[in-house]
Amino acid sequence: PRVGGPSVTAVPVATPTVTPREYGQWTKIAAGPLSPRWEALGAWVDGRYLVFGGHSDFMCGPAASCVSPTWLDDGALYDPATDRWTPITPMPMTAGYGSLVTLGSSAYVLTWEGRSATLMRYDTERDSWSTYAMPSSTAGELVATDSKLLLVSSTDESGVAPDHAFDPETGTFTEL
Repeated sequence: PRVGGPSVTAVPVATPTVTPREYGQWTKIAAGPLSPRWEALGAWVDGRYLVFGGHSDFMCGPAASCVSPTWLDDGALYDPATDRWTPITPMPMTAGYGSLVTLGSSAYVLTWEGRSATLMRYDTERDSWSTYAMPSSTAGELVATDSKLLLVSSTDESGVAPDHAFDPETGTFTEL
């Protein structure tokens, strides 16, 4: 029996048959100009793929006695529209690095040497790097917004570590 409203008849829908080629296929791209490396950073910036840094040393296993890696300072941009790689200006610092984010036509990466941190910016339009001294007692992750970067504290275990906003237009940090 039907209680209120019109009756509804369910009709099974056929599941489409999809072949793998409909979703795309692997395509070989132009050979890149960079040497083989471990732990390079990469991100899409302004329609091109940026790869930089890393190290050429063999990966060190857990509990092994290893020397610090030799960091590489070169990089390249890949343009899928032209299938071409373009080498970029070498990085100004090659110490260890952490989070990488993009904002507009620039990539930003945190670098550190010992307890000293620096923010580096690679501008794809100018093929240039800029460095910015970090506010004291800062460590954390970069987060990109529409117009600024946020440096979000990774821990307050040793006391309150304030978060900061970085304005790319002025090159300044503001405590939040």
